[in-house]
Amino acid sequence: MIGCALLAAPAAQAQDPPPLLGINSERGRIDLGMLAPGGSRVSFFERIDGRTVPIGAATADSDREYPSAKILRAAMWRCDRLERRFTAVATAPDGRQTSADAETRTPDCRDRLEVVVPRRVARGAVLAVAVLDRFTLGDVRATVCAAKQGAAKRCRSVELARGAPIATARFRVGGNAVWRVSVKHQAGTIQRVLTVGRARRPADAAGLPRLLVTGDSLIQGVDAFLGDRLQTAFDVTSDTRPGTGLVKPGGLGWPALARSQAARLKPAVTVLSLGVNDGVPIGGVECCSAAWSAAYGRRVRTVMSSYARGSKGRVLWLTLPIPRDPRFAKSVRAVNLGIREAARGQDRVTLVEIDKLLTPGDRYRDAMPIGGRSVRVRSADGVHLSVAGARYVAGVVVATLRRFRATG
Repeated sequence: MIGCALLAAPAAQAQDPPPLLGINSERGRIDLGMLAPGGSRVSFFERIDGRTVPIGAATADSDREYPSAKILRAAMWRCDRLERRFTAVATAPDGRQTSADAETRTPDCRDRLEVVVPRRVARGAVLAVAVLDRFTLGDVRATVCAAKQGAAKRCRSVELARGAPIATARFRVGGNAVWRVSVKHQAGTIQRVLTVGRARRPADAAGLPRLLVTGDSLIQGVDAFLGDRLQTAFDVTSDTRPGTGLVKPGGLGWPALARSQAARLKPAVTVLSLGVNDGVPIGGVECCSAAWSAAYGRRVRTVMSSYARGSKGRVLWLTLPIPRDPRFAKSVRAVNLGIREAARGQDRVTLVEIDKLLTPGDRYRDAMPIGGRSVRVRSADGVHLSVAGARYVAGVVVATLRRFRATG
């Protein structure tokens, strides 16, 4: 399972939701949660090199419609182990046991550090180079060097202490010159350019265009692989919101979030998957009729327009693969219909039809042929993607970008 949030079955059959281990993987941490009967004691484990390593236990709450047991910060991201696999075993008050598995893929550490420098500083000023840990974990060392053209580098060592995910190196800079900053850490080197005094900024100093990956739990994992594949072509930014939906009540307001992300990040490309949690009535219209899909599509179109930013951005919207459980499959089909209606006639929007690739004919399958062999592309819950499935979907997105010559 890739970064899945806890899903609830449609209300008509909510009393017996399928066993589900949910993962929320973001900002250096992995949270775990399992749907289980109220009062169940749930034990969580990580599977490492054939071993089952205990993480901890929690009790499922009894005062919610869909009881669950959760452990926040159950595990942290690591540079030496990107693919993570977990198991949860629930023991109900009557002694019945159920179990569920999940897996996720965390980002590569090559993108772990962010380097912030001003575009221009005054001659003779002190240049502050800020080094930030995007994983928010700290316990990282780096070497920061700065030099103007034709001069030797001056270097400083910085340490981001555990729990202190930012450090600063300072250099006195002089001359009307172009300065280049490099930050070397365990997984790679990051370079930045700035100008001092009246020097002209070089043409090669422009930053990479931004690619935003956003959506609900189905996009988690895909974002990590896109960061790996596109790091030389884009500044890949992930902002995922597991468990949310476009029309899910009491949740995140996606139209407002889309406007905010577009204004703040100004993405050249937005890759988005959303809707697996959205099988709820819209304005009194029950899911999953044609009228419901039309209403859903109107909301999708608003979000698409925000990310398109007029003619400045391109949107790649992923349709949803059909789930195994018929209760979810019905609403996902209605969501996909709304997405297709919304995309019609929008020049800046491209559909990436994941449903046709992973579930041709709208029929669920656990595995599919990839590279001449059968590969499991869905997680144990029958809703989310496996690690291999996330890798495959990321490859489809990259191929789509290349068709638009977006990667150069």
